This record gives sequence, structure tokens and C-alpha cells, in this order.
Amino acid sequence: MRLLTTESFRSLLTAHPAPCVSIFMPTERGPRASDQNRVRYEHLLQRARNDMHPFYSPRDIDPVLEPLARLPGTELWDAQHAGVAAFASRKFHLHFQLTDPPEELVIVGDSFHVRPLLAQLQTNRHYFLLNLNQKHAQLYRGTRRGLVPVELHGVAFEVASVAKVRERASTQHSGGAGFGVGIHHGQQGGDVGQREELQQYFREVDRAMQRELAFEKAPLVLAAPRELHTSYRMLSRYAHIAEEALHGNFDSTAPSELHEKAWPIVQRELAVREGHLLDDFGSLAAHGRASADVAEIARCAVQGRVRELFLADGEHVWGRLDRDNGSIQLAIEGGLVKGDDLLDDIAEAVLARGGEVLALERSRMPDRAQAAALLRW
Repeated sequence: MRLLTTESFRSLLTAHPAPCVSIFMPTERGPRASDQNRVRYEHLLQRARNDMHPFYSPRDIDPVLEPLARLPGTELWDAQHAGVAAFASRKFHLHFQLTDPPEELVIVGDSFHVRPLLAQLQTNRHYFLLNLNQKHAQLYRGTRRGLVPVELHGVAFEVASVAKVRERASTQHSGGAGFGVGIHHGQQGGDVGQREELQQYFREVDRAMQRELAFEKAPLVLAAPRELHTSYRMLSRYAHIAEEALHGNFDSTAPSELHEKAWPIVQRELAVREGHLLDDFGSLAAHGRASADVAEIARCAVQGRVRELFLADGEHVWGRLDRDNGSIQLAIEGGLVKGDDLLDDIAEAVLARGGEVLALERSRMPDRAQAAALLRW
């Protein structure tokens, strides 16, 4: 399962040979949900095939749909998530579990339909949680609705190795003081090796995290026994670990309970960062490095100049964006076809060029505008 990140989102924006199939499906939960989700998904695949049939031969259709057809045979339908997004072209396929339910869609086109993913990529609308102990590490991606587990590749050997160290520590120290306590209380001899093994384990976890979160700026909540927090923080290269943490062993804690504990921490962390960025807006605007004008923001977005983009929750600006030069054409009020939501198009351009997108209530927006941006130059 690929993690929905800015980087994986960008992979959908690059040129892919047509036909490009995009499927969005909300999923059911409950005792019979797995079978219901599988059947519903198969119907959506058939819709995609039917949509492709008038324009493409089976020789073109089958290589695109075959990777998508394999998904119902995976654990995908048994997981506790709210939706699935799946994409495929002739030499590319990718799918995500979603925490927020999408509208059901099947779209076949010359490029992938990514608009439903935009809201879930807003920096202040999602977070990460790392559940870490001496036996394993589990990464989650979350929104206000809950958590979706993400597999961390490349740490299985270290997990097994640390488990053996834990067993040795228990044998060496009468009374079974515990893996974390034995390592961090400065005992001599074997404890030096135990510390080194623990640090090696943390480095492998962090390397796996970097592969997944290389371009992310959303907060990460660390859930771990208290004695492991400092060691992991010192080694981690992820710059956005929340100051507050969850202390304890959460090995058997349900994701829903972890989310309930973590979400207040995330909200406090985000409030501080939002405040700093909003404070920056006034001073940067005075030097031409911030704007609340949609036309100017659109040009800057296409030029790669937007560092942070604020969008007002629930607002739309209808029109068309020239993706080459950033010029916009607003829909004529009460008249012609309204076109696309320019705010979505601008957000897509910002994410594609390494910027951030954040959502705020209109009352908190700079100048109460529909969009505002902090610029790189």
C-alpha cells in the first residue's frame, strides 16, 4: 500500500500514456463489508472497461485494467479505512487507502483525475503517527476522521534483531527490568551493545520513514514508551515531530483509540504553526512576498514561487487556469460554463512544485480573502 504523500501525488501528475483510469470508491465497514466492497469495486472496474471499449481495443484495455483487477485479492477490503483511490495506465498503477470517504467516480482520460485527493494533502488537515516499541514500528497516516496503517519497508530484520536483544536483556538483568530501562540506565558490558543495536534499529526505522515522508511537513506524533522517546528523537531526521507525545506501549491499542489520543496534540501543533505563518503574511506582503490576489497567486503558483498557499474552507472560484503561464479567465457571473474550480487548479500547481496547501476558515484568512500565499521570492 503506497502512502498518500505529496511525492506520490506528484507521480500522478507526470505524463502517462492514455488511457489513464482513475477510480474513487467509498468503502463500507462491518461484518460483511469486505464482500460488499469487493463486489462494488468490480462493478467500477466494469464501468471503466465499458467507458474504454468504444475508443480502445482489448489489447490496449487489458494491460491497464489487469493490475487494478488484482486489488480485490489483497487485504485492501478488510482494512478499517473510509475509501480507496486507484489509478492505472499502461505502465503505471498506484492505489491508496483513504481516511476520508471520496465520492464514487470512474474517469477515463488522457491524464489522471486527482482533484478528490487535494483536500487530503492539505498540511493542516492530515498528520502522521509512529507507534514505536522494542518489537516493531507501525506508521499511520491520519486525518480528523481517523488513521490508516502504512507499511514501513526495510525494518523487518532490525525488528527481529531487537527482539533478541530484549530477550538477552531480560536474562542478564534479574527481575526483568525491561528492555528500555536496561538500555538507558547506563549499565556496563552488554548494555553498550544493546544501546548500539537499539540505535541501529531506530536508524533503520528513520530511513524507512524518510523514504515515505521525504517531502512532508505535516506533524508526526510519536507514540512510544517514555524511555525510547529521547533516543528516537535524537536520531530522527523528520523535522516535524510534535513536541507533545504519547507515552506508553501501544502495541495492542486500536487505531481508533490512538487517533482519539493523538488528534488533540495535532490540533495544538497545527494551531501554533498556522499562527506563525499568518503572522508572517503581513511582514512578507510589505516586501512583495505575499499576496491575497487570486490572479497573482495563480501566476506565482505556475512559476513555482508559492511556498505556502492558504485556501478558505468551502470557497470556490470558477474559471480556467492556463497551466503554462498562470493566467486565469474567470467565469462570467450568471452566464457561460463556469469551468473548473481555480482554487483546486492552483493548489495542484503548488503541490506539484513542492509548496504546501493549508485550509482555513474564511474569518481567519489574511484580508478575509478566498486565497492567500506566502512566496519564495
